[in-house]
Amino acid sequence: MNELTEKSTDEGERALLLATLQTIEEQDHRLTLAAGELDGRAWGGKRSN
Repeated sequence: MNELTEKSTDEGERALLLATLQTIEEQDHRLTLAAGELDGRAWGGKRSN
């Protein structure tokens, strides 16, 4: 669990922080996928790792 949520004593605040963290993680995942797709397009889909 995140340090901010561990220090929070207010349940509403804790729920908001957790929802915010979840949203950030989801957006990070989407951006990572989009970056990978763009990288693949830049290499013409022929890049080997």
